Amino acid sequence: MRNRNIDIARAGLIFYIVTIIHGVFWLDIIPHSYGSLLLFEMPLIFVISGYAYGLFEKKTQFVLNTKNYILFVISRSSRILIPYFAYAMCCLLIIFPLDIKEAQTHITATIIDWLNPLSGGEEHSFGMLTMHLWFIGPFLMVTFLLPFVAKFYSLRIPLWLTASGLCIIISTTSVIPESTTRLITPIFYLFWAYLGYILRINLKIERIQCISIVLLGIAALILSNFFLPVTLNMQSNKFPPNWLFFVFSSIWLSSFLLVFSYLNPRKTEFLASANWFKPFMENGYSIYLWQGIGYTLVNVIGAKINLPVYFLWFLAIITTVLLGMFFGPLEKIRLRFGTIKI
Repeated sequence: MRNRNIDIARAGLIFYIVTIIHGVFWLDIIPHSYGSLLLFEMPLIFVISGYAYGLFEKKTQFVLNTKNYILFVISRSSRILIPYFAYAMCCLLIIFPLDIKEAQTHITATIIDWLNPLSGGEEHSFGMLTMHLWFIGPFLMVTFLLPFVAKFYSLRIPLWLTASGLCIIISTTSVIPESTTRLITPIFYLFWAYLGYILRINLKIERIQCISIVLLGIAALILSNFFLPVTLNMQSNKFPPNWLFFVFSSIWLSSFLLVFSYLNPRKTEFLASANWFKPFMENGYSIYLWQGIGYTLVNVIGAKINLPVYFLWFLAIITTVLLGMFFGPLEKIRLRFGTIKI
């Protein structure tokens, strides 16, 4: 039995990413400096994932041992990778004709780059095909590490101490080798997944704490802008995530927790039956993947035909949703191991 509130929250974030965030940053609907203030979605995605893992752990009485962990990894990775490989194969059909025109291009290298979910075709791309695929690698890593990290909860390490340690780690990007900076992103989002997990277990964040975090966080960002050589453009602070993006994300999460503390969860249940929202409930991950082709298609159309950007935006969303619905059954594949279904 799935948790409807979790499904609604996850679908709402996918809807927000596909319609608002990538409309802003891929079609330049508004200036990026302003749009960067809306980049709260990814930490929340991982908070929800951590919370969902806590529900899974309770429902299945999951015990971390070698056999269960292997089954867990196979099952979770198949949910992520089967839809990804389908998307990658379609992208290769787009990339191949373009690569053939380049005399120095090796088809084998293109295939390997696209079939590696950690690189996601980054070196052999076109349009917006890969601009969102950075998420796949960190999400896989966090998924695989969360069962181990969840065990640290028994140590009762204060959350503020964990957050402080994270800020120290993500502040080392200027002094560590460039090859290791890729680890900063999964480490950053692993914290948010762990936070979601302990929110499910028994962490209670009071309203006064949320208000305090919001006020202190805003003050910290304002002061840093005046006294430190930093930018408050969160698009720059997000890749890789730094302490400013951590503070920014904490402000947004605290704001949402504060708002939802006054909101009856049942008031959002109408979304589950809304026809326009159902695709995001049922095929959210597929819609997320196929937006690369949806937005690339309208970008090509927009380059050849002078159409209003808002029409192109609407067309990109419709195309993305239709593609996601068509390929959505792939994310429903579940592996069974005897009587075990994970």
